Amino acid sequence: TTYTGIFIFSKSELNDYELPYYITIQNTKGIIVSSEKLTSNPWYFENDETSKLFERMKVNTNTLEKVVDGIFQGVATGKDSVFLVKKEDIEKWKLEKDILQPFLKGKDIDKYEIKWSGTYCIYPYTIDGKVIPESIVKSKFPNTYKYLQENRDDLSGRDYFDKSSKLWFELWNQRNLERFQQPKIVTLDNASKNSFAFDNDNFIGTTTTYSIIVSNPNIELKFLLGVLNSKLLTYYHTKNTIPQSNGFYRYQATFIKNFPIVNAGDNEQKTISIFSNYILFLTTTKKEISNHVPNSHIAQLFEEVIDAMVMELYFKEDFENEGIEFIKYAERDFESIEEKDEQEQIEIIHNAYQKLREKDNEIRNNL
Repeated sequence: TTYTGIFIFSKSELNDYELPYYITIQNTKGIIVSSEKLTSNPWYFENDETSKLFERMKVNTNTLEKVVDGIFQGVATGKDSVFLVKKEDIEKWKLEKDILQPFLKGKDIDKYEIKWSGTYCIYPYTIDGKVIPESIVKSKFPNTYKYLQENRDDLSGRDYFDKSSKLWFELWNQRNLERFQQPKIVTLDNASKNSFAFDNDNFIGTTTTYSIIVSNPNIELKFLLGVLNSKLLTYYHTKNTIPQSNGFYRYQATFIKNFPIVNAGDNEQKTISIFSNYILFLTTTKKEISNHVPNSHIAQLFEEVIDAMVMELYFKEDFENEGIEFIKYAERDFESIEEKDEQEQIEIIHNAYQKLREKDNEIRNNL
């Protein structure tokens, strides 16, 4: 699909002027933008109300790229049909597991959830991204080497690759595995909403995936996950990225690195992390928490609580003026499931759900 923009210019010198911006040709109202806002920074055309909202959101925040250690793209194999293998390929060729890496495609990632399709990537590199010499690949991974030899014709003819200094069995663009082999947040490039998931299984990903790593002790990874998946940050993103067809948006590092991440205290971060962990458990367990309600419904209620707490963090003054609180009650009433066995986790989450359903529950009523 080609996304077109129509620019109409007239040859003249103007110092102070107003630029009308129309979302569609049929949109006769448009947005009037003062020349003062047309600086060398990116242009975002929003009405005054939305612009003011975003300015308020940015108070007491840092951009995502400033609070994390990196937002990095996945690998480009240069030939997925050869380097990406499934269980049947591994068994057929007896491929050695030490040269395989679990591999995520964009479609494997959903909000709070990884639905891995079982794909592996043949990865002939050391942990720091240096290629393993061909002689060692042949001796240490003989079955994989034989597989690559059988598919060597498919690996040739890549002009951009053949002109490079890479060995014939290499990927086009590898990565440093150390960056992938740690707890991280992953997202996909194209999505209809913010869809960030937690990865603790050392996945590497394709170029349509992005990974976020954090070593800052002042930032809880699960807190960040809850904020990134919130309705507020989803709304912010839909107004500050490139819209695609069918209601999809781009989630490249270029666009998500400027997300305003609120400066939250330890207790606030811990409280949101508790609910993120509830949701992560619900999306991975095969056991039903309740005999009457599906796990997905319970997870949805916990998401609503996170959305409310995130809104409270970004707009504290408004919430105080209206006498609405969430974080205080969530901190008081809800228990962490970390370092608990499975049965304890189920009981804690079940009790949390029942607590939210009580008629006099403050969070329920404030929602």
